[in-house]
Amino acid sequence: MVYESLVKASPMPFAVFLKEGNTYAFCSSPERYVKKTGEKIISQPIKGTAKRGQTKEEDLQIIKTLQNNPKERAENVMAVDVVRNDLARVAVPGTVEVEELCEIYTFKQLHQMISTVSAILPPNATLYDVVKASFPMASMTGAPKIRAMQLIEEYETSKRGLY
Repeated sequence: MVYESLVKASPMPFAVFLKEGNTYAFCSSPERYVKKTGEKIISQPIKGTAKRGQTKEEDLQIIKTLQNNPKERAENVMAVDVVRNDLARVAVPGTVEVEELCEIYTFKQLHQMISTVSAILPPNATLYDVVKASFPMASMTGAPKIRAMQLIEEYETSKRGLY
């Protein structure tokens, strides 16, 4: 019931509900962490968010402002670099590419700056291998990823778990 309420209140293209024994996890997100289709994988990091406008004109101005914001673009490009590095650890050499850079996607409640990174996996690689090489996702850690994860471990008082 909580999951259904979440998805209804904040409809996003990616929603997950997991149950393992008495443990539950759910989310509704505009961010595609990873998708595997055949041997191709894609990841769509998000950095850059703006609320929706009240009118079409206001919406267009907000999109333009977000698209041209140097801070948001720099953070998005940083996330793309981290994703490229993560995917390169499991991909066929030379197959990682940026298909979209800093594109604006519009959702019910907000605008998001999203990039798309793809790669080809070798035949023996699994989705688990991709998750193992890339979790936590770049938009959660920033860069440099390993140092950020060390600092999170050092300073945060509780484990993030799936977060």
